[in-house]
Amino acid sequence: MKTFKAYLNEEEERINEMAMLSQNPEEYEFLKRVMSRTNLEFLPGDFENTKFKRIIQQLIAAKWFHKAKDIKTSSAVDLKNLKTGIAQLKSIDKKAYEKLFSYKPKGSNPGPGEVVLYFLIDKAVIAGDNSRGIDLIVGSTEYEVKGAKVGAKHGLYGFQTGGTVSDTDIKAGFLKLKNKIKNPSKEKNNVTTKDLEQIEKEFPRDYKNLLSKYQKIVYDEYFSKKEIIFFNANTSSKPKPRQDGSIGEQGIPAARGNLETIMRVKKEDIGIQEIGGRGIAVKIRYKP
Repeated sequence: MKTFKAYLNEEEERINEMAMLSQNPEEYEFLKRVMSRTNLEFLPGDFENTKFKRIIQQLIAAKWFHKAKDIKTSSAVDLKNLKTGIAQLKSIDKKAYEKLFSYKPKGSNPGPGEVVLYFLIDKAVIAGDNSRGIDLIVGSTEYEVKGAKVGAKHGLYGFQTGGTVSDTDIKAGFLKLKNKIKNPSKEKNNVTTKDLEQIEKEFPRDYKNLLSKYQKIVYDEYFSKKEIIFFNANTSSKPKPRQDGSIGEQGIPAARGNLETIMRVKKEDIGIQEIGGRGIAVKIRYKP
């Protein structure tokens, strides 16, 4: 039988030091499948169980971060420990961490940070694309994971709850009010942040009633059911021009990928950032 070492390039020799030359035939076939000479190629199902968890953790640590023995994982969802682990990964290689933070196996669409949590929490599994309102399962506990923009004015914002909330009438109500305000935005089926501010100014009672209805619906149907794990998903501004006139690469904001908080959202802290083609973008009162 051909040894696994034959599938490693020089950069991957460090994996051998971590006892990655498995004698288990299933593990051997898994390693052959996911390893390439330039990358790691996982399938969505690889993160939906813990069968090859140890191997996946070691592969990511060795291939992307190059200090496998130094990376500490957690046995549970612990905010302090996870923040420490993320800070450690970013200190080793910030670009590699961004890759892990945004990683999407071919044919799947996990949200920002889900694979980070799979990697850092020993008992965590990703629920999969067909699990409505559930992103991560740790033991018997279910979590939703959200990548949100973070700011002093709007708190946690710019994310959707998905197709799990019955908010069609709320969207219709705000679109109707938009058509009555002065200088509405030109997007026909959108209600921008400025539109919402103007609606609140011109029709405060209607705005309050619609917001109250939305808070009740989204809390009862979504936020009340589980804790939400919020990651900072801020994006940088446009790349800055270099001195020679060429355009530089877009930088990664320092706080992007940080674990902001793990919380049960209160009904009174729920707001609406904007309404667009993907639905209502939520904002949550939060002090960074």
